[in-house]
Amino acid sequence: MSLHTLSADCCIVGGGPAGLMTGYMQTRVGVQVVVIKKHADFLSDFRGDTVHP
Repeated sequence: MSLHTLSADCCIVGGGPAGLMTGYMQTRVGVQVVVIKKHADFLSDFRGDTVHP
């Protein structure tokens, strides 16, 4: 197992819809962002995939 060192202004834990959109919006204003996702693919259920009243 190799270790990598990353440097960024912001680290977002979670690659679901909210995490990815937050990272996208921050990069648009010049923030360096790293998004960490547990699974290697995006085929998982998201907690934020429904809208509640």
